[in-house]
Amino acid sequence: DPPVRAPVASSLTTDHPQTGVRVADFIDRLDGQLDALEAALQAADSGQLTDLAKKLKGSSKDCGYSQMATLAGTMELFATDGDLELTAHILSQLREMRTRIAAPGTAVTAE
Repeated sequence: DPPVRAPVASSLTTDHPQTGVRVADFIDRLDGQLDALEAALQAADSGQLTDLAKKLKGSSKDCGYSQMATLAGTMELFATDGDLELTAHILSQLREMRTRIAAPGTAVTAE
């Protein structure tokens, strides 16, 4: 059996309504962002991959998902170098992490 991976939660306090909404909006948009990265990867568009990874890095950091920001930053570097194989590997890690992201207000272990 594969190891059980811990849920991933925002490090931001979502008690404030605006913060909770911002984090929820990030989560709602995340699948679309990952799909856009996948499309750019399939098209072998390193420039688009770099731009999308940079945006994901910033938005995940702003919403308190530092592990995701770190992975997206690594993806940005690989995409800039045109290393699509490593970029694809990072994308699979991001998709796995997405499955563990909890909605705001859910009691989980912080990353």
